[in-house]
Amino acid sequence: MGASDRHLQAALLIERGEEDQAYAVVQDILRTEGDDPEALWLLGNLHAKAEQYMSALLAFKHAATLKPDHHQVLNNVGMALEGMGKSAEAREWFLRAHKRNPAYPPYLCNIGMTHLQQGDVKSAELWSNKALALDAEHAEAHTCRGFALLAQGRFAEGWDDYRYALGGKFRAVQDYGLPEWNGERGARVVVCTEQGVGDEIMYASILPDLVERVESVTLDCDARLVKLLRRSFGDRIAVHGTRKGEKPWFNPERHTHQLMIGELPRHFRRSIADFPGTPYLKVNEDHATMYEALLAHHAGGKRRIGLMMSGGGLHTGRKRALGVESFRSLVQQHSDTCEFFSLEYKPNSGEEIARSGLPIRHFHWAVGQGADFDHTAAFISRLDMVVGVHTTAMHAAGALGVPTVALVPAQPSWQYGLGLGESFPWYRSVRLFRQKPSESWMQCVKRLAAEFRP
Repeated sequence: MGASDRHLQAALLIERGEEDQAYAVVQDILRTEGDDPEALWLLGNLHAKAEQYMSALLAFKHAATLKPDHHQVLNNVGMALEGMGKSAEAREWFLRAHKRNPAYPPYLCNIGMTHLQQGDVKSAELWSNKALALDAEHAEAHTCRGFALLAQGRFAEGWDDYRYALGGKFRAVQDYGLPEWNGERGARVVVCTEQGVGDEIMYASILPDLVERVESVTLDCDARLVKLLRRSFGDRIAVHGTRKGEKPWFNPERHTHQLMIGELPRHFRRSIADFPGTPYLKVNEDHATMYEALLAHHAGGKRRIGLMMSGGGLHTGRKRALGVESFRSLVQQHSDTCEFFSLEYKPNSGEEIARSGLPIRHFHWAVGQGADFDHTAAFISRLDMVVGVHTTAMHAAGALGVPTVALVPAQPSWQYGLGLGESFPWYRSVRLFRQKPSESWMQCVKRLAAEFRP
């Protein structure tokens, strides 16, 4: 079998998801053929698929030195850099790829995404439009433009474009074998949640609007939210926590339509006036009474402040990893009048707080990983204020009406775009406090501490 045949074999293995076999074939090509640019390109793709972006970058850059005019290789160098969070560097490579193949929409879209990652939503919109001028149905370009429009508060246009993200990496679709709901009255709709638990809480605020439009609503959500949402919506909505598992409750004869929950805003939140922003979650009162006693005992009459010090995963958390030390100025400056309670989720949060020496109390069994979220919500409901990065706890606080200050990165994600100012339309009780460009999180929190009025 020649090198070209083995290239094809490796590519087909990657397409089928057989990465280990593909890796063995690629390594064999490199052993026998030396610096083979196509094999290096395939190797980079394997590393990128595994989110090993540094290894992918090295492979792609090596391929680019061998084939400096190959636009796909140039683009993939940019993709690896983007995966590492280096948007400005990535854009230079995307521009080089675009220069060599100017009629290829994905490169224009990739340039737009780098602008979006850096908070330049106008440029993101511009480059997305350039891609759409070449291909009016380019899903990634619509998605990029949708994020840019939503970040500007242009909801009607933004949600229409956001729809194109359905079926992508971060908006997987669950199929119940039913037609998608598109406004039909009298329908019996299955709504499935998507993305993170915080997103589920945020979008759940629209379910009462749907209830008024259709005959019945069944919600398929994360199991952690079942008790909280059943109590909050009562018999108006049938809630099942089977989003990630088998669905024994499902009978296609009892339902007429399906919908992913992130599609609800396209129908019901097309302008800022469509966001009521009012509390809608109801906690277990027995739990709330218990946490009222616990917090009152430790606060001793002081204001009770919940702290959210980090959030997000590999992709979403880069800009939200503040850490305990970033809050030192706030805690020290206001410890005479406030008692601070951690809302950290990570298993090692208690040890990190203890090492800091700061007077922050952490009850992992109530708010941490593995805690019953019904208890976490009750705990949050008895705080006087919540401060910190936007996390699931922030969404819970907003949906409960607890006054909240959300610290937003200088380069925010679309939900917290600069076009929204200090207000967060989903919850009236949430204020957006923005990090300034080139400002560290420690400096940002220090600025907040100077004006803090709990």
